[in-house]
Amino acid sequence: MHKPIRIVMASGATGGHLYPCLAIADAIRLTYPDARLLFVGPKGKTDEQLIQAHGFESATISASGVSRTGGAFRPWQVLKAISFAPVAEALRLLRQFRPHVVFGAGGYVSGPVIAAAWLKNIPRAILEANAIPGLANRLAARLANSIFIGFDPAAKYFSRRKVVLMGNPVRTGSKAEGQRIRADLGFEEGKLLIVVVGGSLGSRFLNEVMLSTLPLLSKHRVASRLQVLHCVGKRFWDQFGKTATRVAVGLNFKYVAVPFVPELHNLFYACHVVVCRGGAMTLSEIAAAGALPIIIPWPGAANNEQLANAQFFQRNGAAVLIEEKHLDERRLQSILVETIDNDADARKMRDNCRRIGRPDAAKLIASALMGFGRR
Repeated sequence: MHKPIRIVMASGATGGHLYPCLAIADAIRLTYPDARLLFVGPKGKTDEQLIQAHGFESATISASGVSRTGGAFRPWQVLKAISFAPVAEALRLLRQFRPHVVFGAGGYVSGPVIAAAWLKNIPRAILEANAIPGLANRLAARLANSIFIGFDPAAKYFSRRKVVLMGNPVRTGSKAEGQRIRADLGFEEGKLLIVVVGGSLGSRFLNEVMLSTLPLLSKHRVASRLQVLHCVGKRFWDQFGKTATRVAVGLNFKYVAVPFVPELHNLFYACHVVVCRGGAMTLSEIAAAGALPIIIPWPGAANNEQLANAQFFQRNGAAVLIEEKHLDERRLQSILVETIDNDADARKMRDNCRRIGRPDAAKLIASALMGFGRR
């Protein structure tokens, strides 16, 4: 009889790294309930309560970002570029947990854990969620056995023999749950729903431009056909919450502002348009649901990865892309009105977006990791 397989998930601190790992871990547990999973994140920044609420073990190491030194890296150079202190901590964790396979979701925690697994000759795989990889994954890729990518354009940055296009692992959503959340928020079934979201913490720019756009939309003939959910973000709720409430009073359509919707991935199945940033996981959840994203990439993202993600969707006819430097309230109003008026074009873009989506990615990666563990 086989012993339970043990897997280490280097999950990082941000939702973009943690949620994919949770989606994969949940998929593993559904098929292999005896498997043990240990999540590893940075000290003081890991949401251990969320991990433990999902029923998984967690640990932390003293990891920090890696400075770019340029050029091509050999395995020993990768180790040199990564601080040895977190690698040593990761080695201790691996000795204690004795995993059969190690998985890294990108970010600065992934590097030391993958390096430690390489030193111990433990099978290792990484996920590159974006269309253009960050430094941590470019380094870790040298030590990985397999590289799972979320979007096609990332393949050219890695060794072809290691790359597998899996899609990005997203939380499982459903239209029924989305419709329930939509109804709970008081939105009518027969009208178009626009969702505005800048991530769990929110976006100052998106909040400002949206609050300026709402009165313009209210004066337009399309106002009678739409309704808007504005996820202001936890970080900006104190700053924009009262303004949003005041703006709502003068609008000719239903407008609801909230700090955040925890089950937002479900709501994407029950909305028509999402005004959002260009984070890989947000776009992947939108694609899985088949909604239409209007993407305003965050210009401060590493390697301009959000712009690269948005351009990938745009090239596939699956999104409207507008850079922040070109956007104001009148431009956003024009884009929204055009999207609402041209239903045939919008439907085609939603279909194209759905084709990019890979809702089974978590199951595929889970199966691949279990295959590593059985070797």
